[in-house]
Amino acid sequence: MSERLRIRESVPDFSLTVPGGTLRLSELMAGEPIFLIFHRFYGCILSQYILSVIQADYHLIKDEDVKLAVVLQSGREELESLPEIQQLDFTVVCDIEKQLFDYFDVFPAASREKCDAGITMTTLALAKELGFKHGTDSGDPLQLPAVLLLDADRVLRYAYYSENAGDLPAMEELVSIYKQGIKQNSF
Repeated sequence: MSERLRIRESVPDFSLTVPGGTLRLSELMAGEPIFLIFHRFYGCILSQYILSVIQADYHLIKDEDVKLAVVLQSGREELESLPEIQQLDFTVVCDIEKQLFDYFDVFPAASREKCDAGITMTTLALAKELGFKHGTDSGDPLQLPAVLLLDADRVLRYAYYSENAGDLPAMEELVSIYKQGIKQNSF
């Protein structure tokens, strides 16, 4: 796309690669809205940390009639080989070809300085302190995160594009956005 998708635009029923096979976006959603959280690639220490934070906070969203999936620039074979991926309560989408990243215009930072700005370096230091280690570079090391919310009809209802690699809304904020918007039909 030449410009970012706009709120209230419909999204195609993409074929998604996930550990274990493929499925359509509509199958993953199973008639419910979905948050798509875009992050870098599994070998990235920040991505590993973010996955652990999402897993730890998943209880906040699991009873809200909304799905959640994380989209990474990692291959299916790589993720299938990782036991920690199989233990997650949410789906990880393998987008090594960047089909979804490109469609939704989830861009990399223009420079290392912009990528590492804000809370990125503090978050990276915390992740290292917690024992996360750099692995395979399967994606763009300057990739910025994003969060999108699609309603049950695959219409974009919320979009957050990060300004640095450590910038993502907290799970509490996502739950609040969902409750205020989709559940109250205010979109």
